[in-house]
Amino acid sequence: MTSGRASAIATQARSCIDDFKILSSLVQDLGHQSQWISNSMICDELGRYQIWAGNIGAFQEAQLPVSLDYRLRAQPKIAKQIIELLEDLEETLKDACAIASGERRNRLGSSLNHDEDDKPPDNCYAYGQETIVDQQRSEFQELFESIGETITSLFKMSMMIRNATPRDRYHKAANALKEPFDDRYDIDHVGHKFPRLATEDSEWLKIRLGKAITQRRHYIRYCREHRDRLSREPKPGLTNYNPANSERQAKIMDLANAESRPDLKAYTVAARLTGSIAPTSASTLVPANLETAEEASDEAQSQTSYATLVGVDDASSRLHVVSLKKVTKGVYPFECPYCGEIQNIRQERSWR
Repeated sequence: MTSGRASAIATQARSCIDDFKILSSLVQDLGHQSQWISNSMICDELGRYQIWAGNIGAFQEAQLPVSLDYRLRAQPKIAKQIIELLEDLEETLKDACAIASGERRNRLGSSLNHDEDDKPPDNCYAYGQETIVDQQRSEFQELFESIGETITSLFKMSMMIRNATPRDRYHKAANALKEPFDDRYDIDHVGHKFPRLATEDSEWLKIRLGKAITQRRHYIRYCREHRDRLSREPKPGLTNYNPANSERQAKIMDLANAESRPDLKAYTVAARLTGSIAPTSASTLVPANLETAEEASDEAQSQTSYATLVGVDDASSRLHVVSLKKVTKGVYPFECPYCGEIQNIRQERSWR
């Protein structure tokens, strides 16, 4: 397999992000018009696309073990589906760029079903030199909706691929960390929250709970640092592009850190400053699990149980999970700010 063939997904993924940035620049130059989508909306979709590509390693070259090309090296049919979605996305982006640049007319309403040389449809009437259509829906708006739907399909493909991959991420996290956390702090924390465990007979339970917290801390740090490795993307093709609106997920990550554990905010930030995991690779897809994973992805539910801690701490320092509404902003599927997995959870109770 040649390197060009092997890096087909990475090449296509990078082409799409370049087209996204060109479209954003063109729409920003146009300013506000009723038949156009705002630049902030385009940047939001660009942000979603970057989240998808970064989460699954789509930007990485095929020879890198963390790349999507590498993960699907033995599954050309699945890789072809990803490439076809990316090609559809690129084609839609180019059509939108042609309209935004003035190369093509932005047809409105029922004129979308007529050739430019045809006579206007019956629901059109003349106003000055313009033809007004009762239904003020533009081709550009439909292209924008198609962009969002294609990105959603890419998210769903990622969920299927991840769910079909056999792995124990807790085990990988424990083995990958070069500098594990000291579990004494979590054991002491459990003893502080539950004073009744400070007896000889209950000491084992305090230690077990504390080590379980430390294990989850290992897991979260592993997921975040592994996510950082996957998300390295090519240098921007446009120097005048402002990515401020596409940094939504980074803000969600900060929100999750701040709201989940205020008393450990500084500790969590410090843990993220330096990479501390060994080189990792993307898990290979097992085709036998793909059909089951596809069925499960539509009914994604969180089955994690949790208990409310009752103590003397004030409300500002208690543990709580950032709300689903703040994480998703009404857009599904989404990337979990804690573990970096693509989720399709719709209910707050299931999310918690």
